[in-house]
Amino acid sequence: MYEALSAIIENLTVFGPIIILFYLVNLAERSRTPEHPREGKEFALVLYMLMALGFAIVFLLGLIAHFQGGQLAHTLQGIYSERIVNHFASQHASIGMSLWIPSLVGMLVFIPSLRRFLAGKVLPIDPAHRVHTMALSFSMVVWVQLFVTVAIGLGLINDATAPNVAASYTFASIWSQNILFALLAFIGTGWLTRRNRKEVLERLGVRPLTLKQVLAGIGIGAALTLFPALMTWVETLFGPIVDQNVNDLTTKMLGPLFDSIPGVLTLGLAAALGEELIFRGALLPRFGIIYTSVLFALIHTNYGLSLSTLMIFFVALALAFARLRVNTTLSMVIHATYNITLGLLYMLAG
Repeated sequence: MYEALSAIIENLTVFGPIIILFYLVNLAERSRTPEHPREGKEFALVLYMLMALGFAIVFLLGLIAHFQGGQLAHTLQGIYSERIVNHFASQHASIGMSLWIPSLVGMLVFIPSLRRFLAGKVLPIDPAHRVHTMALSFSMVVWVQLFVTVAIGLGLINDATAPNVAASYTFASIWSQNILFALLAFIGTGWLTRRNRKEVLERLGVRPLTLKQVLAGIGIGAALTLFPALMTWVETLFGPIVDQNVNDLTTKMLGPLFDSIPGVLTLGLAAALGEELIFRGALLPRFGIIYTSVLFALIHTNYGLSLSTLMIFFVALALAFARLRVNTTLSMVIHATYNITLGLLYMLAG
């Protein structure tokens, strides 16, 4: 019980402020109308400044780590293991860059001319839309997470990750995180501010499916498991092609879910709810297929940059096409089937 409560509190601490931020920026956007395009501008600027301030702090920390990380490493002695201290001392420039470069981009996104350029060349966003602006800036957090993971290295992260995580912690963490993802998708697209529940569901692409569409989604989800199956077959012929640290981290983070049917169902249903609503439902229509799929692949930071990341990217593309051709409900069915099928295969394989 304590482990489950701890997981829920951790996720609330991370996602709570983000949900509040997007609720407030939707309030600022609600004030803007075609007749009064500058209405609510002051409120939006305050929110932009708060977001930019957060990135500015990370930016400064990155510069310090980049240029003074060698000296800073000495202050960590006695607090962390010698291996961690030595790694930080040798990789401080890379770790620093992984912080200050995406943070700088996150601040630059608030420049209107840059957003207009991106809207015309790269992303299907509305450069004047305040929610789009905040979401685009916030997407840089995913890049920070990825670059830090790569700079630190999967080996060191694997060593620092505690094994034998309690099953109750894993279950509560996965469900609470994805429920908060779903809530963020609803709040971010204007629920309680600019849209009613029916309008939000339409915006997110959540609509009923026919039996034929459900069966098609199950078939596509099962077919997508051929990707990891093919990787396993290639490994039997040519040896390991995936970093063992990827497998170890996956086992440590999700291992308890592979031990039971409820765990496997959690692996599929929770991700289908939260990840599909936020990525395919909320972000895809504004960020486009490629950028949304890249973000989806990169949030799985336990894979670093590996063949597994590429595999997840291709799965994300399939889910994106399902959303565009039919709706988000179909991508939910595909995602749930994919995860549950893989979970069952892992469980049967022991």
